[in-house]
Order: sequence, then structure tokens, then C-alpha cells
Amino acid sequence: MASVKRNFLFNILLVVSNIVFPVLIFPYIARMLGPQGLGNAHFALQFSKYFVTIASLGIPIYGMREVAKVKNKKDKLNKLVSELLALNIITAIISTIIYAIVLYASGTLQQNADLFTIAALQVLLGFLAIDWLFTGLEDFKIITIRSLVIRVITVVFLVLFVKEESDVFPYLLISILSILSGHMWNLFYAFTKVNFSFSNLNLLHHLKPIFIIFLMNVCIAMYTIFDTVWVGFLSTAAAVGMYISAVKLSKIGIPIVSALGTVLLPRSARTFAANIQNPAHLQTSFNFIVDLAIPIGVGIFLLAPELLFVFSGVAFADALPAMRLLSFLPLLIGLSNLFGMQILSASGNDKLVLKSVFVGMLVNITLNTLLVPTFAHNGAAFAIVVTEVIVTLITYYFAFKKFSIKFNLLRMRNDFILCLSFIPVVWICKTMFDIPSFIIIASLLLCALVYAVAQYVVLKNEFIYQAITTIKNKLKK
Repeated sequence: MASVKRNFLFNILLVVSNIVFPVLIFPYIARMLGPQGLGNAHFALQFSKYFVTIASLGIPIYGMREVAKVKNKKDKLNKLVSELLALNIITAIISTIIYAIVLYASGTLQQNADLFTIAALQVLLGFLAIDWLFTGLEDFKIITIRSLVIRVITVVFLVLFVKEESDVFPYLLISILSILSGHMWNLFYAFTKVNFSFSNLNLLHHLKPIFIIFLMNVCIAMYTIFDTVWVGFLSTAAAVGMYISAVKLSKIGIPIVSALGTVLLPRSARTFAANIQNPAHLQTSFNFIVDLAIPIGVGIFLLAPELLFVFSGVAFADALPAMRLLSFLPLLIGLSNLFGMQILSASGNDKLVLKSVFVGMLVNITLNTLLVPTFAHNGAAFAIVVTEVIVTLITYYFAFKKFSIKFNLLRMRNDFILCLSFIPVVWICKTMFDIPSFIIIASLLLCALVYAVAQYVVLKNEFIYQAITTIKNKLKK
């Protein structure tokens, strides 16, 4: 069995790259393209990504779960992966046709037809995104190496070819090609793990379990992907740029919060399949999420003006209210993933997840329709935060009702109280420094130090104790 610690380390490396590379390249892209250009590019990217979600049918979640069950049974694994890939090819073709019809029929989309046409490539070739195979096999090494290599190459190409506001098309093309390069890498490596065979396939028996996940993914995508599209249709391209800037910065810590959960998801599927109703790793995952998400959210809220200035530029100053609203997302998304994915979906209760996200979708559509025409990106930010609160509460209710899993909710209160110490720390840093980047660096270092010491001394944090014990043992050797 693959080592959880090794996979966690690879996933942490992947998480770090998910943070470092956007931090390096987004300030450059935002300044080169401006709100209008950035908005046009991401309108096309997010719109096409919604059709990728439709084409995927829910296979990423279903495939990961089923691969985890048969990973040691070669014949069943070969048949499963071949069937899911064949099914995904068919749905990708259908989704691309629908995408082309919508593009042709929409006057709004026709205004930037070249951008939406090139974005169609990720719809047509989205079936090659088979990370679900490697996640189910718990092979995080290949995912990490692939991502690092492709991101380095992508950064080089973006710097070489995106130099002014008119370079929206090169930016979008490079972004799409980087995504497709990762997909092709996946496919070639998959041949070393699976013997593909497209004869005597039985695709139909997957449709019933996939259909629930498909509906679930469509609902989720309506407020996690289509939120940008709402702003594009109901407001302006500049508002999309503001929203994208706020979202990217507020979500930058989410990969860290989700790192342990991503590694433990296959284990959750196996433990629930073995009728273990209250696996101990779920409390560990909860503790990890709240211990990281709360200080990340508080930090983003307090440093929002400086973060926007450094990473987006003065032109994006109007995104400040949206960014402060979105600072709640790391905690909300982390917890909803725990309750929804690690517990309900991993245990096969996809219908309960569907009910939760369907309510969230209705709330989000209603709020966006009412708020975006007047409040633009700020309205969309409010809508997504309210939606995530509702989804988190409903999934928690279902998880508790189904399995009577109890979490130490007082831990959230304690973590938040500790984070109140960030307020004077950040105020002192803003008083001492005039340069925004210095304020950010000093605040992050001092707040992290204060928080870690308080967790260790006051709350006796088990993660810090384990880390210190591990370090001591290694030094003794």
C-alpha cells in the first residue's frame, strides 16, 4: 500500500507549486492584460470549463473511487479504466457539439469568437484528464512531476509572448495548451499502469452511479466555475477581471487546506467500503483544515489591500470588497469538501451530496441574478460566500445524521481567538513599512510565528508536537 506520508509530501510539493507559480506569474499577467483583457480571457476559459465538467459526467470522482477499490486487481482495473475512458470520449464529442451550437447562437460570445473557439479545445480533449486514475492508485508522484515541469514551461512562454494588453489570444492559447500538455502526459503514463482494450466493453452499467455524480458536478460547477460566466453575461469584462483577481488571491491557500484531504480521499473510500463507520482520520482531516484555513482567511482579510496592489496592480483596486468577502472561502470550501467528498461521497451517499449542492446552486443563481447587474463582482462574491455557507451546513447535517460523526467544533473557536492576535501584528507592520510587499512579508512571518507558538503552548497542537518529535528523533540518529 502506498505510503500516506510519501503521498502527502508529494501533494504538499504540488500544493506549493499551485501557490508559487500563480504568485510568480499572475502579477505579470494582470498588469499586462489589465482588467478588460484578463476578464475576456477568463470568461472564455471558465465558460469552456463548464462544458468540460458536463463532458466528464462525474467520472473524476466515480473513477477515483472505483479505481481505489480494484487497484490490486489488474484485470478489473484494465476493464474499468478502458470503459470510463471510452465513455468520456463519447461525452466529450457530444459536449463539444453543444458548445459549438451555443457559441454560434450567442451574440455575447460572438464578440470574442476567436477566444471561445480556441477554448473549445479543452472541451474536445478534456477526456484525457485522467488524474482520477493516478489518485485512485495513490500515485501522487507522477501528478506532481508533471505539474511542475509543465508549469515551468508555461511561465517561460507567458513571459515571452504576453507583453501588452492586446495579447489576450496568446495568453489564452498558452493556457489551453498547458492544460492539454498535462492531459497528454497523463495518457502516455497511463499506458504503463493500464492495458487498454476497447472490445467487449460494458459502458451502460456505469451510467446509473455516474449520473448522480454528474448532476452533483453540474450543480457545483454552477457556483464554482459558472460564477465567472455570470459576471461576464450580467456585467462587464472589466468586472470579470476584478472578480477573477479577487477569487485567485482569496483561493490561493485552498490547495494547502485541501492537501491532506486529497491524499486521504482514496482511504476514505476503502474504509467506508469495509463498513468502518467512523474512521479516525476524519477528525485529523477536520483539525488540519480548521488549523490552517482560519489563519489563512484572517490573513487575507487583513492584508487584502496590499495583496491586491502587489499581485494585481492599482487597476484592480475596486476588487477589494470582493476579496474581503471571499476570504471566508478557504474555511468553507475545506469543510464542505470534508463533509461532502471525504464522508458522503466516499461512502457512496452521492444523493445526499446532490441535494446539498442543488440547494446551493439555486441560491447562487438567485443571488447572482439579483445582485450582479447592480453590484457586479461584489455581488458575485457575496453570492458565492452565502452559497458555500449553505452547502457546508447542509453537508455537515447529512454527514452527522448518517454516521453520527462528531467533530471538535470548539477547535474552530479557539483557532479564531488566536487569530485575533493578527490584528495588532498587521497594524504594526503597516505602521513600520510603506512598501506593500514588505508589509505582506513581515506580517506573514510574524503572524505565522505568533500563531504557531500559541498553538504549541496554549492549545498543545498535535500536528506541531508530532513535527517536533519527528525532528528530534531524526537529530538523535
